[in-house]
This record gives sequence, C-alpha cells and structure tokens, in this order.
Amino acid sequence: MSFTKKIYELLNNSPRDFIYWTRLILAIIAGFLCAILRLDTAGLVIGMAFYLISYTMFRYIIKIDLDKVDGEAKLYTIGFGTYLAMWITVWALLHTYLVA
Repeated sequence: MSFTKKIYELLNNSPRDFIYWTRLILAIIAGFLCAILRLDTAGLVIGMAFYLISYTMFRYIIKIDLDKVDGEAKLYTIGFGTYLAMWITVWALLHTYLVA
C-alpha cells in the first residue's frame, strides 16, 4: 500500500479534507521551489504544473471516488483558492528574503 493511500485512510475517508491539505502542502513546496530557483514568469508554469499534478494524483493514482467530492468539476476546484494564495505568498516572501 502506498504512502498516500495510507494517509488517505488515516483521514477517516474524508477526501475533501485530504485534497485540501495535500494541495496546501504542494503550494508551499511549489512556492519554495519557485523562490529557490529564482524564477520569474516561469514560476507560473511550476505553480500550474503542481496543481495539475495534484489533480492527476487524486484522479488516477489515488482514485478518489468522485461521488464523495460531488463530481469531477469539484475535484478541480477544492482547495484552489488556498493553493493559489499560499503558493504566491510563499514565493513572494522567500523571493523578497533571498533577493534583499
């Protein structure tokens, strides 16, 4: 059994929470990566790639039941605002710290 499936089971089969927290962690990682590599507009590609990787992971690797998250459209949008805000915040703060 893979690590992510074990975590999913530990979260008491609450796929919405699992998706939300996983995307939050991925946003922090993407922000660190963008800042450390000192990316400018290429950082947007990194941020979008991490988000699309999360969707692919939830849909095809973990195979979250779409009925539990109210359909495929909801799978795209769960945690999007938090992901976007956290990714940009981490990237901006670390970039400012590293450049200044």
